[in-house]
Amino acid sequence: MTLLSMRRTIAGRVFKTVLGLAGVPVLISALVCGVFLFRFGLQFTDPLERTAFGLPVPQSMLSARGMMEVYRIIYSTAFLHFGLILSAIAFASAAVREETDEQTLHHLYLQPIARPLIVLGKYLGFLLVAAPVFIIAMVLTFALLITPYGLDGLRQVLATTPRAYYFGMETAVIFLAMGCYASLFLALSHFFKNNSYVLFIYGWEAATNWLPPVLKNFSIAYYMKEMLPIGSKVAEDPLALIADPLHPIQSVLVLSAVIIGGLLVASWAASRKQVLYGA
Repeated sequence: MTLLSMRRTIAGRVFKTVLGLAGVPVLISALVCGVFLFRFGLQFTDPLERTAFGLPVPQSMLSARGMMEVYRIIYSTAFLHFGLILSAIAFASAAVREETDEQTLHHLYLQPIARPLIVLGKYLGFLLVAAPVFIIAMVLTFALLITPYGLDGLRQVLATTPRAYYFGMETAVIFLAMGCYASLFLALSHFFKNNSYVLFIYGWEAATNWLPPVLKNFSIAYYMKEMLPIGSKVAEDPLALIADPLHPIQSVLVLSAVIIGGLLVASWAASRKQVLYGA
């Protein structure tokens, strides 16, 4: 079921949507890199360069440190708050609503296989296809932004910052975030005939920084942000409402509970669903 879902995802419109959304941050970083190279050419500024008094040099868009800040902003917005959510919406819509409208859902539901396994197969098939695409896009985004500093610049950045650790945490967050959103939207798609509900969820997730601390606990974006190491976080908005920091393990447990809960609800709804097409 998982392999079938992977093949159908790659051959369908969902994969094109995933490629388009993952390509947006890569395109942005390519434009930034192109403008930089056209204007200044290849150069490298030591990310830990200091003045004669031992003080850090003020951050600049012309420094590798400045480019890393651009990368963090792209990762936080184009990936976490844009691409992953919209990809999960496209998947959930295709998995239930589009198959119902196209009268193809019964081909799966009438097979001699438990419906919860069908739901799980669809979910894993999408996750195994979409998550690697976004991870590759994340690496390309980083590589393009550091390109103006050449191989020496890349080696210096890797040597002076725990970039491998940051990449590992950012990859884990992409997997968990996509898993949460896909599970949540897959469950909700069984109860709504259109995708109007996603506007509320998207707005809620986008407004996480300005929610009261108590309400932040009901936002997936809040737990995603708390999982990221300091080197992957963007600067706090001065107007953001500050909540008590969470331990990464707490975030993993909560996000895992959302994934399991969404799959259980989707499986229950699929088990009760009757394949009856109207005129």
